[in-house]
Amino acid sequence: MRLTDRENDRVLSALADEVNAAHLALCDLNVPMVLEGEPLSLPERIAWLNLTRPAAVGASPAVPPTSEPSATDGDRPTAGLTAPTTMSPVHVLALVKGVVEGDPIRHFGSLLGFDAHLAAARQLGLLTVGDAPCEVSATESGRRFYREAHLDALPDGRANHWGALADDAVARLRRMEAP
Repeated sequence: MRLTDRENDRVLSALADEVNAAHLALCDLNVPMVLEGEPLSLPERIAWLNLTRPAAVGASPAVPPTSEPSATDGDRPTAGLTAPTTMSPVHVLALVKGVVEGDPIRHFGSLLGFDAHLAAARQLGLLTVGDAPCEVSATESGRRFYREAHLDALPDGRANHWGALADDAVARLRRMEAP
């Protein structure tokens, strides 16, 4: 059975809601979004929780989880931002808009890649992370970018639905990447 584009969008949006709810639940449990300066993916955050929570009485010791690398593992940007922002510059915008407006994942709506897009926003000097779990804030440059790129004018909801409304902000972001 093939889903229509509309049905596919609805399913992906529901899955993204579940992923975002998982990120928020992990924040409630004080699971960090960043560890040793590196943003953590959802699977990494879950693994951190499993490795650090006390084992139940009589339970076998925790075994470190293993998994296949995700699409963003190993692709964390180290010099330049071509990979993550070419993949989805609108998600970098979504993070900046969300952080400035008080909820980092409100507009993100992606199933994976939060860590890579957060790393890209940090490298551009738009966002910074603190010592507390889930502490992400906008830099002065990030707040200025928010104002100048008119991110406040983008609609509430998922960045995936912004379409052409985000074109000017995406172009401004790409100019920041240029050497």
